[in-house]
Amino acid sequence: MPATVFLSYSHKDEDWKNRLLAHLGVLRAEGLLDLWDDRRIEAGADWLQEIEDAMASASVAVLLISQHFLTSKFILGKEVPKLLERRIQEGVIVFPVIVRTCSWDEVKWLQGIQGRPKDGRALASFRGDRLDQELTKITKEILTMVNRGSDLRDLRRGDDFLDRVEAVAVD
Repeated sequence: MPATVFLSYSHKDEDWKNRLLAHLGVLRAEGLLDLWDDRRIEAGADWLQEIEDAMASASVAVLLISQHFLTSKFILGKEVPKLLERRIQEGVIVFPVIVRTCSWDEVKWLQGIQGRPKDGRALASFRGDRLDQELTKITKEILTMVNRGSDLRDLRRGDDFLDRVEAVAVD
């Protein structure tokens, strides 16, 4: 089963989400990732519950950082706290991607999380193939994170099994 990547973004940055989805779509087509964004919510669905369920099942959360993202009451009030809680408690990877130049480096909760592109340069500052190169690097890094997380989960499952065997053997 492919790992779920949750995309958190402001609707004002939907073009950036779509650009990243186009690159990540290669990995989805290969069965390596399940990509989730709020445009998957069907008519009549409980949209808040759908978002909460998607956040709860995600292995990686990609945050498309812009001034719009950083001023969204919904994102800052609902999504970010839940994702940061899962990061601390469960090791969920929270991956900020700077899409537009903004004062992201002044935001306390972002200061301790390494983002991309490197050096805090916004994707909007790249043009042409250089932009596609940056999006490709981000895509490959997400796949690496998903694979590393899967390996760690497998190890933990193995450790749990060995712990149970040891407990039974001791009794």
